[in-house]
Amino acid sequence: MPPNKLMPEFIKGIAISKPKRESWLIEELYDALIPLDESVIIEKTRFQGVLVILSDRLDARTISRAASKAEFSFMSRLIPALVVLVASSRSDIDNAITRLLDGLTRNNIRLIANLRGSGKNLYSSRELTSKIESLGFKVLSRASRVLVIESIDNIVVLSYGNTRRCGLNCILLSIA
Repeated sequence: MPPNKLMPEFIKGIAISKPKRESWLIEELYDALIPLDESVIIEKTRFQGVLVILSDRLDARTISRAASKAEFSFMSRLIPALVVLVASSRSDIDNAITRLLDGLTRNNIRLIANLRGSGKNLYSSRELTSKIESLGFKVLSRASRVLVIESIDNIVVLSYGNTRRCGLNCILLSIA
């Protein structure tokens, strides 16, 4: 496991804590994930409240299932990572979105996009909406299917699924 450096191949999810609750959320995540991978690491990023789940054993579906069995008091959002990439250009994100949505029924989809740091320079939420609509989807805020795009500088995490509650004011992206 990497010492204090975010390596995309080990990123398996992003968790967002409630304000000033990072440390407590780390404990909750360890409680849920250590039974599945005793070497899992939950690490703070330079962005307040943004944590990454690092593992060489876990995958997005396993994290989603484990989190759906837990109740989180200190988390506002958990995004298991289906795609992780180091984006140097907009086309890197375009290709990842196209691959992730390929083969899905062209229907309504909700977009949740949180681009942080240098990731903000690659895309805006409006431009992401246009990209998704160019693929034949209609972006609606109340759609049941959700595409999530999160960045930690140039590391971009994409995921797709349905949202469900994982505690009071906590949303889990549930991967089928």
